[in-house]
Amino acid sequence: YAWSIFVVPLEQEFGWNRTQTSFTFTIMLCCFTIGQATGSAVGRRLGVKRTILVMGAILFAGFVLASFTNSLPWLYLTFGAVCGYPIGCCLNNTLNLSMQWFPDKSAFASGIVVMGFGFSSLLLGSLANAIIAALGWRWAFRILALCALVLIVVLGSLLKTAPEGYKPEGWVPKSKAQGSLWGYTRAETLKTWKFWVFWVWFVALHFGGFMVLSAIAPYAIACGMAPAVAATCMGAYSVFNGIGRPCVGFLGDKLGKRTIAFACSVLMGGGLLLVAFLPTVMDPFAGTTVGAVIMGLGFGGSIPLSVATMREYFGPKHSGDNIGLIATADLPAGILGPMVGAAIFAST
Repeated sequence: YAWSIFVVPLEQEFGWNRTQTSFTFTIMLCCFTIGQATGSAVGRRLGVKRTILVMGAILFAGFVLASFTNSLPWLYLTFGAVCGYPIGCCLNNTLNLSMQWFPDKSAFASGIVVMGFGFSSLLLGSLANAIIAALGWRWAFRILALCALVLIVVLGSLLKTAPEGYKPEGWVPKSKAQGSLWGYTRAETLKTWKFWVFWVWFVALHFGGFMVLSAIAPYAIACGMAPAVAATCMGAYSVFNGIGRPCVGFLGDKLGKRTIAFACSVLMGGGLLLVAFLPTVMDPFAGTTVGAVIMGLGFGGSIPLSVATMREYFGPKHSGDNIGLIATADLPAGILGPMVGAAIFAST
């Protein structure tokens, strides 16, 4: 998620244009989506803990290899593919694990897990920006690789799968179905109209979210901000992207997931309009930040809602596989969002 911090340094060194560099992010999101779609199968084969550790090692290798970039194909392969897949695979396994342990608060629990993704672009973005300024972008990739490896190995070793049919002490399921181990297989889920309506909604909302992720820092720089200030705009998006995940998840558990999903749609659409127009009528930093905050809440909140909704509608038995199904919505969103954003940026 901190990719946009690397865009300007790479373009300056190699003379690449925005469409070329944005395609790196698109490839990463595609491989990230494939990782989510296949992560449950990998987790069943290797076990969750071993899966996380293996994927951590692959991610480390991808970052280190990306530091030796001298061509676009190499960047696409290393940062795009090698880094993208293990992140998606790990996300699928950790989300499924959180709902196993907290079936009574599935949206809130998954929201806490993915809050780390939202905050990562603030923490890593600021760290990467500082390292790039001091040592260059190559060393930024290498230092981030080491940080990621240490954190994944230490924290991944603590993970444990919940016993089959686990229920929290004192929890009384609202329905017989909620408290039993039932579920649609992937093939059965794909035959339902509910899945496809939900999938289209997810594509539309994440189209805007990924467009912003890939372009907000360069957009802020084009508005006249210094790189450090632009990183702050991305940080604001990241913070509220992160905060929105458990908060919206909590509201989804309490007020109903359909109602809160509509609210997320309004936040994303309104935020995009604000980012487009507010910087032209007020201080660019303030205008961009206001829009980024609103979009962050809508984009971040959609993720725990989608995960918990798949479990609620299609059951816990195959929830890992079905989480992977809804994650495929990120594929068209990941391809079209950054590309459309780059085309708009280049033409305006």
